[in-house]
Amino acid sequence: MKGTKRSLLLLLPMLLVLSFAVPVFAGTGTITVSGVAPEVVSIAIMPSGGSGNLSAIDVYTWYDVKVVVSDTDKLTDIKRLELRMFQTSWSETFDKERRYGFKWYCNAPEWQSLGASGWTDPDAEYFAVAGSSKPSDMSATEGTWTFQVRLAKVAHYTTGGSWTIEAYVWDKSDNQAWRSNNFDVNLFIELIVTASITFEATPGDSNKTQNSPPFEIDYRANCIAKIMIQASDPTSTFGDSFSASNLLIDDDNNPNTDARCQKLSGSAADWWTGLPVAGTPDPANKDAWWFVSVPAGQPTGTYTFTYTMTIDFDQLAT
Repeated sequence: MKGTKRSLLLLLPMLLVLSFAVPVFAGTGTITVSGVAPEVVSIAIMPSGGSGNLSAIDVYTWYDVKVVVSDTDKLTDIKRLELRMFQTSWSETFDKERRYGFKWYCNAPEWQSLGASGWTDPDAEYFAVAGSSKPSDMSATEGTWTFQVRLAKVAHYTTGGSWTIEAYVWDKSDNQAWRSNNFDVNLFIELIVTASITFEATPGDSNKTQNSPPFEIDYRANCIAKIMIQASDPTSTFGDSFSASNLLIDDDNNPNTDARCQKLSGSAADWWTGLPVAGTPDPANKDAWWFVSVPAGQPTGTYTFTYTMTIDFDQLAT
């Protein structure tokens, strides 16, 4: 008997992996956060109509102070901007020697200056509204305010960055921000004196007063100043001369040995020291008297001499 052969058919399942693309979508979102404080981005002092950022300025000279402000709620949200320039400490009291303030406000009055009793109408002497401006596009989130300002001739001379400039900004929710820098004010001194001095004297005269006294001295200074003086020997047309030490200058008509009775020589000497800050709007006035002593036996003639009077820094004002 023959055996029967049987075949075993194995059916193996096939795994078919099909790949499908999964759609991915990208987009953007916007989050508006309001009520955030504005920012004073920068402050710069520039020559009027110029550029740069000055670290020292001259008195009675116009400058453009550029203040850049940003606000995520747009510049229309800015309520006011104050510019402060001061030497020692800030208070809302104007002081020609050490404190100035300028303001922009979103409503009328748009521009103001710091006065003796707080904020007031712009003082055209120190604040040029026509040269000042707010940003041209107040719908932007950043812009520049320009304040065209100058300081009086008596604004204190300093070194080492002793003046402070600050910009304070408030938005309409009274959120506040500020930024400050330091700067100096350059030295300013000015002297105006009588051009000529005449005497009528005879040999042997002692301390003969000049003709038409007193001798007028006008000065301006933004520091504690001093006046120095020197003179040449009086010399006649015939070549005769006598010492400049025979000339005296004093702050009164009684020549004596006080600190301001100065005997002249060919070298500059400190004569009047400790002169206070002065000169806005008019210069300070000081009177002086010249005296001459003619040695006995001095030949007659017309004697001429030259004098040099200069004003210089003595010490910083406080």
